[in-house]
Amino acid sequence: EELQRLREDLEQTQQSSRKAHHAVSKLEAAQKQQSITDQAATRKLEDRCLQLEHYTEIAEAKRMAATEEVRAMEAAHRKLNQEMHQEQAAARQAHTQLERLS
Repeated sequence: EELQRLREDLEQTQQSSRKAHHAVSKLEAAQKQQSITDQAATRKLEDRCLQLEHYTEIAEAKRMAATEEVRAMEAAHRKLNQEMHQEQAAARQAHTQLERLS
């Protein structure tokens, strides 16, 4: 009778061990899948960051080019204003000379 009870205890222990082993295996598989998913998400985010950095560099280069273009246009505008003032002064001087000759 004692031997029978020990056999039953052993069988229960073995069943519990198999269930625990199965549960651990399922947990390990789930963790492995989660790790794969996390790694894929991390790679995707890293790729997106690199892409955004590239776009940022392009935008910065365009901004700098536009700034230089604005500076060149401002310089051209100042030069045209200067030339216009010189021509107006020359026109006034010519008008003054014509009045003197009249």
